[in-house]
Amino acid sequence: KKNKLILFYNHFLKDLKYFSINRSLLKFNIKSFYVSSLGYNPLSFDYVNTSYIKKIAYFLKYRLSYYIFRFLLLFNLFLKIDIHFEASDYVVKSIKNSLSFKIKNKFKSLDISYYKKIIKINSKHYDEMLMKKYPIKKEYIVFIDGMPFDHVDVLRREGSLIKEKRSLYYKNIKKLFLQLSKIYKKKVIICLHPKYEKNKIRKDFEGFVWKLKQTEKYIAKSFMVVVLESSSIVQAILLKKKILTIHGRIIGEHGDKRCLAYAKDLGLNKIDIGNIDSWELKKIKFNKNKIDKYYGNYIKKNIVTKSKITSSEQIIQALSKLV
Repeated sequence: KKNKLILFYNHFLKDLKYFSINRSLLKFNIKSFYVSSLGYNPLSFDYVNTSYIKKIAYFLKYRLSYYIFRFLLLFNLFLKIDIHFEASDYVVKSIKNSLSFKIKNKFKSLDISYYKKIIKINSKHYDEMLMKKYPIKKEYIVFIDGMPFDHVDVLRREGSLIKEKRSLYYKNIKKLFLQLSKIYKKKVIICLHPKYEKNKIRKDFEGFVWKLKQTEKYIAKSFMVVVLESSSIVQAILLKKKILTIHGRIIGEHGDKRCLAYAKDLGLNKIDIGNIDSWELKKIKFNKNKIDKYYGNYIKKNIVTKSKITSSEQIIQALSKLV
């Protein structure tokens, strides 16, 4: 309190087990801020075609604690966030359209919102472009792996998908890489999800070059980006790379819906990875005017709020007024 501390609040602190820490932060009137600088669409399909028993189980295991947290927030028993710095227009609109924000705007004395203030900032990918962190080239076909069968979000919502689907998916994905490489005469680089289990890599992507924790570097060097569903797509949009999205019921309904939602928003070419007969890879066109229109709209809303300034500089300017 003496030093007027400002806390970079990590969202894990809202877990109920950190109740006592939050009470201490409240006691000393600590100012707090939260940063979300990706600029992606946090799509959610929590209860897609799920039985009522599974819906209840999911709610009790993963969502109930959040509602308890929001209830405690009503009585100021948890720390509220003074400033939420956010790049994504999707998130900003979601927060501003929430019931708590509507109540706050209508009844000034009744503030039950989690975030006291929201400030729009640039995406971290724009920061990296300003700083010229990675050279921009057109060398590779880069696949952004979304770990569709092992990602925790998939396992929570749909459980383990049958082994036959997994086997067919990786068989087809390899065929896709070979065909794309032949058509465009480019080497394929696979950028793995950082949580990919190393003992599965050789089997899943045998015969291909894969990289861990180098996604941003290789997107910058890509001729084309092939993607399932990943926040890394934001960098590809900013650099106006050719993007081909994969979808299909073979990866589960949750994953399929997320992939198709991005394809719709960005006007992307898409292929059903579970149905090889439907592929027409040689007919795929990447129209520059279409890319400029769809990508440009996304960049304006979710990536660049203010040009020629980094998100860090935007945050510092706002925090200097908070002290």
